[in-house]
Amino acid sequence: MSTGTTNEPTIWWNLARWACLVIFVPALAVLVGLIPLGNLIPVWLWGPAIFVVGISGVLGSVAHATYREALFSGAHRAVGIVVDADEQTGTRDSGPYVIVEAEAVLPDGSTIRRELDVGGRRDAQSWIGRRVHFRHRTGSPYDRRDVFYGADELEKTWREEPI
Repeated sequence: MSTGTTNEPTIWWNLARWACLVIFVPALAVLVGLIPLGNLIPVWLWGPAIFVVGISGVLGSVAHATYREALFSGAHRAVGIVVDADEQTGTRDSGPYVIVEAEAVLPDGSTIRRELDVGGRRDAQSWIGRRVHFRHRTGSPYDRRDVFYGADELEKTWREEPI
């Protein structure tokens, strides 16, 4: 029975991502353990080990992304103006990406600032002054990481001013 105090999809997606991790780590350990043995291990053991590592990694990634979205499912929506942008060259698959800092005025008149990872679709400086949609759970002006910038927010942002 639900108490109404927890977000049930969040709980289930959190369990799913932990389950994938519990499968992934031992499977990876077995796979790494097989490497030094090389030709001593039958070929038919390599396939299942690689398959389990690959599938659990992919499912864990999907579960984590869906968990983040479920975490912000009932969050407040805001539209902010980008006041700062910085191009990052981290370990993202898509190469360089942009982190922007957006400032939004809430309905109660308070102002919040949030840092959003907006990907690498355009030059960092072209984001400054642009309106950006995002979700947040608190009205704290100091909690810059309390932000979700998902597919819906991306679509609304690009609909207002496409490239």
